Amino acid sequence: MPPCPTLEWLINKWDKASTLAGLDPFIGPKIPLAALKVGFKQVQTKFFPVLALSLDKKKYSAISDNLKHFYFSFSPANPLRTVELSLQAQALKELDSDGDRLIMDSFFVTWGYKL
Repeated sequence: MPPCPTLEWLINKWDKASTLAGLDPFIGPKIPLAALKVGFKQVQTKFFPVLALSLDKKKYSAISDNLKHFYFSFSPANPLRTVELSLQAQALKELDSDGDRLIMDSFFVTWGYKL
């Protein structure tokens, strides 16, 4: 699998910048405890990894598009919006390049009840 150094650098930069802005890019696993602390009962969480090889064009494209919208949007809240466009273009090129690639996205679903 070809390396994606610019993409990795941008993702790490996003994580650091969002943390400095008071956000928590790793909040998913912390939600159940927070729900319990405010009175929810029988709190459960399920982690959903979504993986695709580049050979599965449709699934790979869907995950890739989600990552692009997340990391490369021009939203004022996006800490990467000020990164040089050439770096963003290089990262996107790495993500979209041909070759065998594995891509992953994930999400958490947490539920419980509160009387």
